[in-house]
Amino acid sequence: MLQAFGSPEQALDEAVIIIAGDSGMTQLLPADQHSEIDLPAILNGYRILRPGERPTDETDVILAVNETMAYVYNANGKYSLLEIAGKLLKDNRIDMAAWKDDGWIHVTRSSSGKKLKYRADGPFSDTYGQKWEIEGDMDALNLKAGKNDGDGGQSISYGEFPDVLQRLASALHSHAGSYMVITSKPGYELKDQSSPTHEGGGGHGSIRKKESLVPLIICGTDREPRYLRVIDLKAFLLDLLVEPSQGEKQRKIDGETAR
Repeated sequence: MLQAFGSPEQALDEAVIIIAGDSGMTQLLPADQHSEIDLPAILNGYRILRPGERPTDETDVILAVNETMAYVYNANGKYSLLEIAGKLLKDNRIDMAAWKDDGWIHVTRSSSGKKLKYRADGPFSDTYGQKWEIEGDMDALNLKAGKNDGDGGQSISYGEFPDVLQRLASALHSHAGSYMVITSKPGYELKDQSSPTHEGGGGHGSIRKKESLVPLIICGTDREPRYLRVIDLKAFLLDLLVEPSQGEKQRKIDGETAR
């Protein structure tokens, strides 16, 4: 592709080229170490929608599985999300469950049992300038409280789960319905009755660092996204289309002078 411009140097003089990775991967354990988490088996006793069927008033749970994460839908409301989460979190291979209720997002970890709830527009300010109200054990999401932020609030930083408050909030407000997000611990993979599995291979979908951080290569401009998040790339791309930076203008002038 670069040679189509005449040379790599010419390509970077005439175009901005951006290469971004899709997602990170974690190593899954082999099958003999029980790497598959059979969700229908754990939810035995609930009426779970089978592949190819249509939901009815008798359908309790619908599963939408994506390797190391899944949406778990409370289809008919017969059981509460809290009750369904409690059933799932008895399996220590499941890492966490998160759901929204009455304006709050609730998060519970399986092995530690640590819990917190949070919502937007509170006294805590994160790395990206987002404001949150948080109650409970911050260690449930590996959050660290820092110094006062100057606005009467307190700063927080992220650890094992980058931008986890916004990402969980986005997932849980992405569409209508009563549902939760669950993730598996490293090495394990969630499955439904028809899910492909990848024992001994790689898995993705959760919100841990290894599955969240991806390569990003930007060439041909001296500008950068405001933050290094996929969600910030849209504004960055639109900004590139609207007006060239001073460095890009100078390169264009230098090129015209050379010609």
